[in-house]
Amino acid sequence: MLIPSQLRLVCSDSVTDCVMCAIALLIETKRRKWLEDNPLTATNDKPFLLDPSIIPWLEWMKR
Repeated sequence: MLIPSQLRLVCSDSVTDCVMCAIALLIETKRRKWLEDNPLTATNDKPFLLDPSIIPWLEWMKR
Protein backbone atom coordinates (compact mmCIF):
# COMPACT_ATOMS: atom_id res chain seq x y z
CA MET A 1 0.00 0.00 0.00
CA LEU A 2 1.27 3.44 -0.83
CA ILE A 3 1.91 5.87 1.98
CA PRO A 4 0.80 9.51 1.57
CA SER A 5 4.26 10.70 0.55
CA GLN A 6 4.29 8.13 -2.26
CA LEU A 7 0.75 9.12 -3.21
CA ARG A 8 1.96 12.67 -3.79
CA LEU A 9 4.62 11.35 -6.17
CA VAL A 10 2.08 9.28 -8.12
CA CYS A 11 -0.54 12.02 -8.45
CA SER A 12 -0.06 14.76 -10.96
CA ASP A 13 -1.22 18.37 -10.59
CA SER A 14 -4.77 17.56 -11.64
CA VAL A 15 -7.27 17.07 -8.83
CA THR A 16 -9.18 14.51 -10.91
CA ASP A 17 -6.03 12.42 -11.32
CA CYS A 18 -5.44 12.46 -7.56
CA VAL A 19 -9.03 11.40 -6.86
CA MET A 20 -8.80 8.57 -9.40
CA CYS A 21 -5.46 7.53 -7.91
CA ALA A 22 -6.94 7.45 -4.40
CA ILE A 23 -9.91 5.38 -5.61
CA ALA A 24 -7.55 2.96 -7.34
CA LEU A 25 -5.55 2.61 -4.12
CA LEU A 26 -8.71 1.83 -2.15
CA ILE A 27 -9.77 -0.78 -4.69
CA GLU A 28 -6.30 -2.36 -4.67
CA THR A 29 -6.29 -2.44 -0.86
CA LYS A 30 -9.66 -4.21 -0.81
CA ARG A 31 -8.50 -6.65 -3.51
CA ARG A 32 -5.35 -7.54 -1.55
CA LYS A 33 -7.31 -7.96 1.67
CA TRP A 34 -9.76 -10.28 -0.11
CA LEU A 35 -6.88 -12.33 -1.53
CA GLU A 36 -5.34 -12.63 1.94
CA ASP A 37 -8.64 -13.86 3.36
CA ASN A 38 -9.40 -16.15 0.39
CA PRO A 39 -6.11 -17.46 -0.99
CA LEU A 40 -6.22 -19.16 -4.36
CA THR A 41 -4.66 -22.58 -4.43
CA ALA A 42 -2.68 -23.82 -7.39
CA THR A 43 -3.79 -27.06 -8.97
CA ASN A 44 -1.88 -29.26 -11.33
CA ASP A 45 -4.88 -30.99 -12.82
CA LYS A 46 -3.76 -30.28 -16.36
CA PRO A 47 -0.08 -30.87 -17.08
CA PHE A 48 1.65 -27.94 -18.77
CA LEU A 49 3.95 -28.68 -21.67
CA LEU A 50 6.06 -25.84 -23.02
CA ASP A 51 6.13 -25.80 -26.80
CA PRO A 52 9.29 -23.86 -27.75
CA SER A 53 8.08 -23.39 -31.30
CA ILE A 54 5.51 -20.80 -30.18
CA ILE A 55 8.23 -18.47 -28.83
CA PRO A 56 9.97 -16.38 -31.50
CA TRP A 57 13.63 -17.20 -32.09
CA LEU A 58 14.76 -13.64 -31.41
CA GLU A 59 13.15 -13.67 -27.97
CA TRP A 60 15.07 -16.86 -27.08
CA MET A 61 18.30 -15.17 -28.17
CA LYS A 62 17.59 -12.01 -26.13
CA ARG A 63 17.04 -14.05 -23.00
